[in-house]
Amino acid sequence: FLGLFSADLFYINKIKTAFIRLLFNITFFLIIFIIIYLINPALLILAILLPLGILFITYLVIGIFYLIKRQKPIDGNGAILK
Repeated sequence: FLGLFSADLFYINKIKTAFIRLLFNITFFLIIFIIIYLINPALLILAILLPLGILFITYLVIGIFYLIKRQKPIDGNGAILK
């Protein structure tokens, strides 16, 4: 859930990457929202939920990938995450 807001990257002290991902997420959300809303303003709920759903599923898949990965995750200081 918090991958949408780059909380995982802020937590492991990768601030620059976190801001880049956050900016990408906001840009992606706004582009999809504007496209859907301009096509049909009555689809406001879809215009909000569709980009959030796409981002959520994307970060869910990324999270599962990192869980399956054999390497141990480390934070920005090189300490292994528990």
